[in-house]
Amino acid sequence: MIDKLIAILLCCSLSSLSLAQGREQKPATQTTQPVQNVQGLPAPKVREIELLISAWIRQHKAPALSVAIVTDNKMSFSEGYGLADVENNVSARSDTAYRLASIAKSLTAVAVMQLVERGKLDLDAPINKYCTAYPEKQSLKDAPDKQLSITARQLLVHQSGVRHNKVPDEIISTRQYASIDEAIGSFAGDALVVEPETKYSYSTPGYTLLGCATEGASGVSYIDYVRENIFKPAGMTRTFIDDVYAIIPNRARGYRKTEKGEIQNAPLHDTSIKIPGGGLVTTAEDLAKFTIAVNNNQLVKPETLAQMWSKPKTRDGKEQSYAFGFLVGADKGQRKIFNDGSQAGTRTYLFMLPEKGFAVALMTNLERASCEELAPKIADVVFDVVPRVNPNVSSNLYEALVGQYQLTPNLILTVTKEDNRLMGQATGQPKVELFPETETKFFMRVVDARIAFAKNEQGQVTGLIFKQGGREAQANKIK
Repeated sequence: MIDKLIAILLCCSLSSLSLAQGREQKPATQTTQPVQNVQGLPAPKVREIELLISAWIRQHKAPALSVAIVTDNKMSFSEGYGLADVENNVSARSDTAYRLASIAKSLTAVAVMQLVERGKLDLDAPINKYCTAYPEKQSLKDAPDKQLSITARQLLVHQSGVRHNKVPDEIISTRQYASIDEAIGSFAGDALVVEPETKYSYSTPGYTLLGCATEGASGVSYIDYVRENIFKPAGMTRTFIDDVYAIIPNRARGYRKTEKGEIQNAPLHDTSIKIPGGGLVTTAEDLAKFTIAVNNNQLVKPETLAQMWSKPKTRDGKEQSYAFGFLVGADKGQRKIFNDGSQAGTRTYLFMLPEKGFAVALMTNLERASCEELAPKIADVVFDVVPRVNPNVSSNLYEALVGQYQLTPNLILTVTKEDNRLMGQATGQPKVELFPETETKFFMRVVDARIAFAKNEQGQVTGLIFKQGGREAQANKIK
């Protein structure tokens, strides 16, 4: 049973790591472009981050990925990788514009809280006070005779009971809505799916309501408000409404994968049905600038931010991670603030460690590509959590490590030297590179796995120990 577990553990590790084979090349296709990419991180860390990015792109077969990193509340790295437009062979850039998807909710939440600070919006007043396109009271799905009002506070934390997008009609809607009020008409007559404050129930239309309330409280359109009060103060010059008819320079084309894993164009989708909750386009750099402005209290006061980043509770005292437009969690004992977005032709992820002034913004033009798995790995490189390549280990020493190592009766790890690199290949698996930590200890990329070679008294290599996730597997050298 233990041997079987070890075999599965190693095979899974090598399978996922096969995509991080380590030639010292730039990930995917890079661009020669007029934009000035930010490169403030030390070169060794940039190299390690780009190896992670390269592995991630190969793993997900993502056409493009744009990355921006903030350290000490300053932009320290930005770059684009791959193709923003596959058919026309257009390279991704650091300023490539992608659909922001649900991270738009974070911007909308900031807008709402600015209006609260200015005394123009009451979080606990019926939302109809600021958005007359929505009824003052709404019926409850399971109790039609019950009439309830909903508030901005409930909407911010997804406890209002307003339904989510209809599938598939609204997630690939091609209708263009002329205004937020018109978009609200698509759900204004629908009953609440849960009683307010009794349960977390995610709702993009709920944030459309908050956009409407922003207009009512401020007296200007939603986009004019966020442009003047968020984009401009934060220096976000490349953030716009996701207008399918507008010419937006360097806008990425969106893609999805078929069941066979092939890349194809994403379905058409007009996001005007949900602008405040998922209808903006932006760049990784602009998203990083947003985090800087938020963390430096340029957009809301410290006490407001503390309120926004406090985990709310439902009426029965159950705590939830989704706060006011952001999710709150932990990463290696530190507070983590994050959000993600997913819709036709895009996947986005925002990851912040506010106490460290650190953030990563990731944007790809491939649906359902899990950016969230990459962000903490980048953070680990920045903060030296992961092992570093030891440049003093000579590849001449690799010859002694070459051979076959038997982990189980049916699982052999073959170690080879190729082009001054040490490679490992398990039975039935692709090759992956092993990176030196010492002369006998090596590590893998993407997952936290290590190999330690064992020597006898004569200095001959006799076996190895494979380590991952607190487990160890010993293997004797058989050839």
